[in-house]
Amino acid sequence: MNTIWISLISLCTLGLWPSAPAQAPTSSPVNNIIKGVPKDLSQQTLLIPRFEFLDVENAAPGERRDFIVRYNKAAKKSNTSLNEAVMKNYPFEYKLINLQHVQALKEEGYRYYMDMVLMPKQMDEVKVEAMIPTYEKYESASRMYRNKNTMWHYYFYIRDLETNDAYITSKLGGNWDVYRGIGKFMRQVKKDAVSGK
Repeated sequence: MNTIWISLISLCTLGLWPSAPAQAPTSSPVNNIIKGVPKDLSQQTLLIPRFEFLDVENAAPGERRDFIVRYNKAAKKSNTSLNEAVMKNYPFEYKLINLQHVQALKEEGYRYYMDMVLMPKQMDEVKVEAMIPTYEKYESASRMYRNKNTMWHYYFYIRDLETNDAYITSKLGGNWDVYRGIGKFMRQVKKDAVSGK
């Protein structure tokens, strides 16, 4: 009997004994999913992640510095395209921000944040477990907006930073191209806001 018990203990301590399945997270990434847009969206500033710039001043000369200069030029161009996609389609006030600033802006009283989930195309509903806040999941918007796989689409939604509720537009639509996806999302937000959905 003692040898069986010792063997079981040995298996457990060596990690060879099958362990219990990992516990599923007890809290959901969102509290509620609400169809439509927030009723007070027109009185609020929507926070939208932008491409960050790297620090050129502290970069060593040479290849690394050249890379940072090229990266920053691409980020500037990408932010211009992002701003155009939003400005063309979004009727209310918005602010392009760095992902690292979301918590500080929340403390300043900003309430709504354009969040997203990357899912296989042709999805008709967002998977709740995939709705981890992008400002917790990604270190930068450059990583967040990097999708080269046309089979995966960006699905955008509005996250309430106070209540952790997610507002999904009345017609969910994604796109593998970030700018087209944002434009499509903003057009639907505008339709929902005008119709009172």
